[in-house]
Amino acid sequence: MKIKTHSLLNSALFTSLVTSLVLTTSFATAALYRWVDDKGEVHFSDKVPVAASKKSHTKLDKSGISQKELDPEAKIELQKKLELAALDKAEEDRINKMIRIKRAKVRKRDQFLLSTYENKGELIASFETKIKMLKGNTAILLAHKKRLEKKVVALKENMPVKKVKPLSLDKQVTDIEKTIQHYKKALLDNDKELLTLKTNYADDLARFSELTQ
Repeated sequence: MKIKTHSLLNSALFTSLVTSLVLTTSFATAALYRWVDDKGEVHFSDKVPVAASKKSHTKLDKSGISQKELDPEAKIELQKKLELAALDKAEEDRINKMIRIKRAKVRKRDQFLLSTYENKGELIASFETKIKMLKGNTAILLAHKKRLEKKVVALKENMPVKKVKPLSLDKQVTDIEKTIQHYKKALLDNDKELLTLKTNYADDLARFSELTQ
């Protein structure tokens, strides 16, 4: 009889040990969370409901001790702050890069001015010569354009008054008009270059005066 009782006790103890082992294994392999519902009641489970996952909840380790606080809203807010900080840093880097490029251009121009001209007189003479050349180009281009325009007018006036005109004459007029368009473009480009040269002249003269004071 004692042996039977002893066997039953051993069996119960064995069952308890197995159950404990299974529970321990379960907690070891699955995460455990602690969360509070809208009524203020505390819950423990291996999964957090969707509604609770959007609020603050705690992840527990194997011993049931808090491992870390999980707050999705705080995480999102932190992510926004990090993104804004990254954007600010990128904008700051862009501005600093532009400043470095501008300073490099200024240094390069200063070196050019100092190595090219001995004094302001040389700089003035150089720019005035370039301006004179560009104005001369403008006069030549304008003269050619006007000559071709007169030629086109003369050809059109001498064309026979017929519905069908000679192809050679039409082609000649067309070719001349295309050339006139090229001259017009060349005149515009020459005017832009002249304007840029005058602007650079004034800037370089002022800068050279500063560098040689």
